[in-house]
Formats: sequence, C-alpha cells, structure tokens
Amino acid sequence: MRPKIALLILALPCLLQVLAADPVLWPVEATASFTGGIYGTWDFGFTTGPADLQLTQITIDLSPVDLIFDTAPGGHGSLASLAIGGYQGTAGLPVILPGTGLDGGQLLTFQFDNFTVGQTFHFTGDVDNQDPTLTPLKDCSGLRPAAKLVCNLQNAGITAQNDALLLAASIVTAREFSGALVTLEFGGPGFYTADFTGAFSPDGGLRIFGSSGSIGGDVQATPEPATCIPLAAGLLMLVCLWRRRRENQPLLREPVRLDTK
Repeated sequence: MRPKIALLILALPCLLQVLAADPVLWPVEATASFTGGIYGTWDFGFTTGPADLQLTQITIDLSPVDLIFDTAPGGHGSLASLAIGGYQGTAGLPVILPGTGLDGGQLLTFQFDNFTVGQTFHFTGDVDNQDPTLTPLKDCSGLRPAAKLVCNLQNAGITAQNDALLLAASIVTAREFSGALVTLEFGGPGFYTADFTGAFSPDGGLRIFGSSGSIGGDVQATPEPATCIPLAAGLLMLVCLWRRRRENQPLLREPVRLDTK
C-alpha cells in the first residue's frame, strides 16, 4: 500500500471524530448600566461564564439614538464636557481603540487584557444630544436709546432661550438613551471569539436617568486535540519510516548506451 494512502486511512477516523463531535457551548452573561444627567456613568459586569473565558472588548454605539460623546471643551456638545476616564472596578485599565471616543463621536470601544467572570468595570464620560440650533443675537449698536433698550431686552430673551436649549441638550434621560447599543466580545485561550449585542432600556426606580440591560449567549470551546495526539504520533512515525526506507534504497541508474556509429 502506498504511504500516502496509508496516511489518509489513518487520519480519517480522527477527522471524522472531530467533525462528528458535538460543540461544547458555555453560556455567558454580562450586565451593562448607564446613568445620565449632565454627565454619564457606565457600569459593566461579567456575571456568568467559564473561569478561563475573558470579556475582551466592549463597544458602545450611540448612533441609533443620535447622541454624541462630549469629551473636550469648546468642541461638540453643550455646556460642560468630561473626558472618558474615572475607571473603577476589578477588570483593570482598558485600552481605547484609536478613532473611537473622540469629541463629537458616537462610537467608543474598550479592549481588555484580563476581564474574567465575576469582575466589573466602571467609567465616566459626558454624553449629550446633538448640538441645538441657536438663535443669533440682534445687533443693537447704533440704535437710539429707546430702540436699543428694546433690542437688548430681546437679546436677553434670546439668550435665555438658547441657554435652555443648551441645558436640555446636555441632559440625557433614560428615554433618550434607550436604544443605544452595547456589544460585548468574548474569547481567550481555549475558546472561539463570539460577540453579542444588546440595547439599553429604561429601568425607572430611583435612578431617574438610569438605563440598564443584560446580554447573554453561548461561547463555543475549541476542540480538544488530546484525542488525536496518539494518532498524530503514529503518523509521524510512519512518515519517518517511509523516508528512511526511501533513503536506504539504491539509486536506479539508466544503462549507458554507446553510440556505435
């Protein structure tokens, strides 16, 4: 029997075993909550899952509710701003992916190195509604005293109206935040990567500006190679014997033909 055919016959049972094996699925669950108002605070918890599984990434997407991050003064957003930070919890410091969490942005992604089951993560950062359209003030210069007084009174009313719009834009309620998306990615040694997405929803109670939700799913473990190790060793031995046999065979040389012409 040819060595290649023998190798195929020996490897076939292991291949069939891997294909026929039922995948090992581990249920996972994590929680996310948001408290709004002038600023915003988030709390995440990895509540259910195998001990070796890691929560590797958290992505917050504000685009479905048309909100923005207000992380720098003088840019996007209304009134005061607050940079992403204030990290607390047991998950350790995350890394913010480049291009996310910028002032005026709607996407923020954290990557974690060792966020395991039972750990928590907390951070703060300002979230605002889109910048409101403000009414420009009137030019009162060059007017007579009576007309200038009326103009200034009108400007005072416009200023109060604009301030009210800015205040409303800077406060994010549960209703406004409801529908924002959070995507959690799980993985680590011994597991395939899996991600699950859920939407925040109002939770009421004493947390007037609170929104919360839980995200769950199944993460599949990678196949255990231990059952195929003996077979792999046998295949390796067979290949070595075949190569040694070929090396020990004498080289066949074609007979030399003499030209009698």
